[in-house]
Amino acid sequence: MPSQAAILQELDWLVSGAAQGSNLFLFFSGHGYKARDPTGEEADRLDECILPTDWQQHDGSSGYIRDGQLAQLLLQRLPEGTLMDLPYEAR
Repeated sequence: MPSQAAILQELDWLVSGAAQGSNLFLFFSGHGYKARDPTGEEADRLDECILPTDWQQHDGSSGYIRDGQLAQLLLQRLPEGTLMDLPYEAR
């Protein structure tokens, strides 16, 4: 089940074995959302998020996986020379 914990675990797995010259591919099929940016870092004041199956709409933030968290989990942990393909399509 693509819960927040399961998605975060698999993202960790994806980058944990990366070495210089690795080629990684991430495909996410699910729902996304734009949430109010609580830090004020985003120019449009919105964080792009993916919504796991266990996200909670009632409080406006529980369970989102925000763009900054994805950057920390994925891009900032990759060794130099690693290629990651993140195809994106929104409708």
